[in-house]
Amino acid sequence: MQNIVRVWIGDPYKGGHFNGTAFFIEEDTLVTAKHVVVNNQNEQYQEIYLTNTPDGGVTPVSEVIECKRDMVVLKVKKSFIIDAVFFSDEIAIGKNVNVVGYYDAHSSQKSYENRVSGYQNSENTYELQNHLTHGLSGSPVFLEGDICGVTNAINSAKNITYVIPISCLLYTSPSPR
Repeated sequence: MQNIVRVWIGDPYKGGHFNGTAFFIEEDTLVTAKHVVVNNQNEQYQEIYLTNTPDGGVTPVSEVIECKRDMVVLKVKKSFIIDAVFFSDEIAIGKNVNVVGYYDAHSSQKSYENRVSGYQNSENTYELQNHLTHGLSGSPVFLEGDICGVTNAINSAKNITYVIPISCLLYTSPSPR
């Protein structure tokens, strides 16, 4: 899928490191997990780049807009032709979903089938029955082809991946950093 990209901290051709996955929601707008572009001291990384964009190039991120959860909106100055994006708020326990993204700097894009196995009401967060790898943070979660969530954490001891419903992004207004 051309709408899904790698996120790098620093220029990937000048020593930057792969830090997660993001996905387009508009021609110049993407979403990823906040912790992909903000460090443990809650400071935004200065140089954020995208690779695997529809044009195959390296694209700098021009703006990061934090949301209320572990999600951010990324803006780029260039507009890309992307596949149509559709959203679903139908994520629920027992549903089969696909997580699509990159787990490292070199492997091709992967799609992981999974099943929603739990829900944390106090966090409004869903649990997937299998944990995925760290590079998939910020990946879109698809339900029947529509984006229903964003991966935000794993618990390898419990074999769980945590997903924030996409409705948390769509129904709240982002606040500029």
